[in-house]
Order: sequence, then C-alpha cells, then structure tokens
Amino acid sequence: MAEPDRVAPVLEALRDLGVMVSIDDFGTGYSSLSTLRRLPIHEIKIDKSFVLGMCDDENDAVIVRSTTDLGRNLGLRVVAEGVEDAGSWWALHDLGCEIAQGYFLSKPLVSDDFRAWLREWEPPSRLVSSHLHVVGGIGWAAVRPGPPLLSPLPVG
Repeated sequence: MAEPDRVAPVLEALRDLGVMVSIDDFGTGYSSLSTLRRLPIHEIKIDKSFVLGMCDDENDAVIVRSTTDLGRNLGLRVVAEGVEDAGSWWALHDLGCEIAQGYFLSKPLVSDDFRAWLREWEPPSRLVSSHLHVVGGIGWAAVRPGPPLLSPLPVG
C-alpha cells in the first residue's frame, strides 16, 4: 500500500460502517507487516505464488506456515489463495489454515452457478471427519470450521 497514512482514516470509517477489509496477495507488492499494525484489517489472503509451491519448496512452506500463524496470532482471518490440488489442500489443513480458495474447490462462478455448486459440493472425506463446512460467495469458495456461512466476496 503506497500511502497507508492517507488510507487509514478511510478504512477506519469503512470499518465503523461494518465493512471488513482484506489484504489480497499478502506477502507480495505493497503488503507489509507495518500494514497489519497500522490499518484496520480483518483478513489477509496469502498470495498464491507461495501456496502453489508450498508442497515442493520448503521456503514457500515456511512462508505459508509463518503467515498463517502470524495472522491467527493477530486475530485475523487467513485465506490461502491458489489451492489447486489435494496436496496443498491437506498441507493447509494440517497447518491450521482454515480458509482455502482455488481451483481445487471450484473455478470462479457467477452467483446462480455458485448456488448450484454449493448444493452439490462435498468436501474430501478427510475433512468430513473434521467437521469443516463451506464458506462461499459470488465467485468465491472456501472452507472453514463452524456452521455454514455465505459471504458475498468477489473473485479474488
């Protein structure tokens, strides 16, 4: 984020209206630890470049694990972007990353197609025993523990 001091009052006003703020592609570009400290953030989305490589590259795995822990310790929701295969899915599950987004779950969908997908989708069997449920919105699908929740989030 290029000008966090100018953005902070706007984000605080939005927060006061009930708007939740997410940092997309966390770990790349302008995202930084100081952003987490200075801005009213509710969620970080770990950039897919780290998630895609986490099963083959130890450095990516460390970044995903550390970012997940950091987010949770700061009371933030953590989303892993770019979950494209079962290996990444289970690795994130084992790390305690509660929300996943990517083609392993579904391609981006318009709202009518999402509703149909939501009715038919079943999590992989290992997750069924963990009582994880679907969280989703227009063009967006994820998994988290707890009761099912619909959230109108954009395609990320």
